[in-house]
Amino acid sequence: MSQARRLFLILAVAVGALPGMLRAQLPLATRADSTGWWHEATVLKPLVEGGRASARDVLRYAEAELGLGRADRALQVIRTAVPRDSLDASGRMLLGTAAYAAGEFAVAGTALEEAAAGFHGRDRGIALARAAEAFRLAGADSVAKPLFRDAALLLRPIAGWLAVREAGWLAVREASVTADPAAALRLLRHAPPEAALGAARARAAIFLASGDSARALVSLMRVADWGAALDVALEVGDTARAREAAYEGALSSDTAVVRKAVQAIEAGLEPSAQREWFVAAAGLNRVGRAREAIVLLEKATARGDTSAALLRRMGELQSSIGARGDAIATFTRA
Repeated sequence: MSQARRLFLILAVAVGALPGMLRAQLPLATRADSTGWWHEATVLKPLVEGGRASARDVLRYAEAELGLGRADRALQVIRTAVPRDSLDASGRMLLGTAAYAAGEFAVAGTALEEAAAGFHGRDRGIALARAAEAFRLAGADSVAKPLFRDAALLLRPIAGWLAVREAGWLAVREASVTADPAAALRLLRHAPPEAALGAARARAAIFLASGDSARALVSLMRVADWGAALDVALEVGDTARAREAAYEGALSSDTAVVRKAVQAIEAGLEPSAQREWFVAAAGLNRVGRAREAIVLLEKATARGDTSAALLRRMGELQSSIGARGDAIATFTRA
């Protein structure tokens, strides 16, 4: 896997670790009942299309369309039925939210920044954070940076999360134009304890961008990010850390990480100790390959490990696939 690809994967996961309000632009209303949205859209649509709806009803209809997942329709309704200058802060927030969901990030950023001017405190911070994210996706980095920082001042509880977000972004956006990762690393000092994983991934991405794979690997290993650590370890040829990441990853709660770990074990990191035989078998079983897990444990017994613990585990696997005769024989040996 290329360094660019590893960098992308690490950051993609780091973004997924951020608070929900920064990952998704949701309708402003709290109703999540699609039946309610459908009813409202059905009632308001003929009024809007017939030119008989008030501006407030137009926005309610647009919000209903957005709630039903029809962002393009919501955006069209606002643009065609309500003069832009007549929108208040809530209306601009809705416009920005619809534009973001429709992928029109520049439009979204402008509308959300304008909306922020009409809010105070936490609501203003949320609008600024969303505007910053929209401008970031639109490629307007110089506009996004100060908005992220203004949002952090108003959203103290997630200021550290915003710092992690910005650090990861700097690692990607500026890797090709600067060899100095100091600015991004400084931001990570503000990461809260609960953002340790996201911070470590952003830090690893910064190190990878500057060609320091060894420090990137250490950063990922410290927070037990076994999937990303395994990728980097294999890339740099660090067999010892690759082995550790593979066998810890095989016990992960993330099936994708388990699958990656099992593939690495089969590709050249075969078990050499009893714990590794157990872990490799467990990983195979987790990804639906119980028969191969049994074969693996049989291989361990052929190499001399006939401990009761290993035999009991093999018997359990045999029983799980319906091989009861084999299971009884194995349990008897145990």
